[in-house]
Amino acid sequence: MHEVEARFYLPISEEQIQRVQQADSAHESLSTLDLPQWASLLLLQKIPDLSGQESRGHEWLLADQLAALNRVATSEAADGLKNAIANTLDRDRLKAGQALLGAFGIALLDDESVKQRHYLNVDQSWNFEFAEQHREKLRQRSIRIDTQNRSYFLTREQMRRYTEIHHLPGESIHIQGYAGCGKTLMIRQLAAGLAENNARPLVLCHTQAQSRALQTILKDCPQVDILTVGGLAYRMIPVDRTAPTFSALRRGNPHGHAISTTELVNLLGIPSSGRYPEWEIATLARQSVFNFCHSTDSEISSKHLPRHSSIAHNEDSAALVVENARLLWQLTIAPHGKGRALPIHAYHRIKYAALQGWQVMPQYTDILMDEAHEFSPALLQLLENSPQALISLGDEFQRIRGMALKRDNVIRQREMTHSVRSSRNVEAIINPLIQAHPSRLKEPFIGNTLGHTRISYYRTASIPDKPSAILVPDWLAMVAWLKRLADAGAGAQLLDNHRDLHNLGNDLIGLYRENIRPRHPEFRECSAWDSLARRHHSNPAFMALNRILEEGYNYADWSADMARVTDGERPRFTLGRLESARNHEFRRVMVSDEWLAEIRHRDPAPSPHVLAHLYIATTRATEELILPMTMQEWIEAISGS
Repeated sequence: MHEVEARFYLPISEEQIQRVQQADSAHESLSTLDLPQWASLLLLQKIPDLSGQESRGHEWLLADQLAALNRVATSEAADGLKNAIANTLDRDRLKAGQALLGAFGIALLDDESVKQRHYLNVDQSWNFEFAEQHREKLRQRSIRIDTQNRSYFLTREQMRRYTEIHHLPGESIHIQGYAGCGKTLMIRQLAAGLAENNARPLVLCHTQAQSRALQTILKDCPQVDILTVGGLAYRMIPVDRTAPTFSALRRGNPHGHAISTTELVNLLGIPSSGRYPEWEIATLARQSVFNFCHSTDSEISSKHLPRHSSIAHNEDSAALVVENARLLWQLTIAPHGKGRALPIHAYHRIKYAALQGWQVMPQYTDILMDEAHEFSPALLQLLENSPQALISLGDEFQRIRGMALKRDNVIRQREMTHSVRSSRNVEAIINPLIQAHPSRLKEPFIGNTLGHTRISYYRTASIPDKPSAILVPDWLAMVAWLKRLADAGAGAQLLDNHRDLHNLGNDLIGLYRENIRPRHPEFRECSAWDSLARRHHSNPAFMALNRILEEGYNYADWSADMARVTDGERPRFTLGRLESARNHEFRRVMVSDEWLAEIRHRDPAPSPHVLAHLYIATTRATEELILPMTMQEWIEAISGS
């Protein structure tokens, strides 16, 4: 809820409440406040006991409380009034009452509005017309955004950032915005504002799903172009069919899937390395090309070898991988015309464009980048080589693989720390994750005082009794939870690709029953079920999968379960990996416990990878967050509480 939508405004600011909470003496803190603020504190303490009343009833209670204080203040008992109130203040109840304000549609005032005292009549009684007067004032100071589903008003923090950018046209800036702070709405308003001033902005995003969402909220701005990063790289390729490289870069993947490792071995003509089989050399060469494409380096070297591989310690084998990776890169961008054409991905095009020093098309005046924490060094190199102002918004705590890339220090850097999605009580979960993260940014995450996100914990995972998003850590957990939903006859919408999940299930069954190497990139290196078991022996999802396979679970069973869960017209649940939930918001979220079951017995040494997953998981819900008890215990451990 935005403050414009509040039904009643309590005549006290958040800063004033904090001073009362932090003061050594309640008596001294009251000395800086006036009667309306005293009445507000007394009402805050009562709110936990008034859950059945509407906010209009709360306003009458405040008016009555203020009237009673006014009477005492003008009587012989005035001298003892402050002491009496100080003795009744309970900081825990104040905190509990403040956490419930949003649930009743009650908002706090800013310091300036408190000082203006428009909430009082001339006789110092409560002004019942103040709420509507203040709402109108807020509407005039804010910007309203109408989307297909609802209308929004920019928050004070969003307005500050928007105004700063609007008044400095042509300058680049990066905004680090915490989850739920409204980055996508900011992108929308910034793009619309630039277009109104005859600029031609380009909005860049990473996925087609993000592109569709942006197209929906920018449908009334035809002069704003929206492209995925891959789409931009494709458009930058010159249309010259006589140039083999350009023709190669403009083609897609006609076979619809990645080239198999066996095909790659034959294409590259890889000899046996003795210690390392041909398929592993091919796999490492492919991964080295991927790493190279995401770097700013000009050629492939041993630094691009996958970190997890021991091959880097064998000089001859490492040199063989580098040699084949270089050949693979050349065959990708300049095919020799023999055999199967290698698939081209967006990262190949981006890397080639960056190497050539290409620039973004000159018809664009500004580039707005959503989800900037997903920048690769090669992409940033390409964009910063272009003359346009680059306005990027991202959240480095949502970067799952490694640390988010930092833009040049000469670029203005700003933060947005106030969430409009999660309420204040979620701060106790999010801020320990931020403090434990290796990022140097330690600004506290601030929840929405006008919202209320219920938090509950469970010891044993079960399907929620209300429609919810079930977020799981990995693909194995996706398989396990789909089976659980199928057994319960519950339908679900998938956040992840339906075909990818179906193929993965078949891959795992094939590995168990026939020792067929999986095609899925996460399990491609497993040549036998035992190797998968060694990697995931403590994972509850793997143990559940192993159990049903021992009982005879087969391809037909998996296809039937997939259909049972996903073919319904009105699924009650949403099922997806945490990684796929980054651009989503749900009313109710349950976080599964598979991953935490693996790490709860380890010494708390959280990696950015782990912290990012937990940060994403706990910032998706607006109304209810259902978490494993082990997560509460783990957060307490990493925060030292």
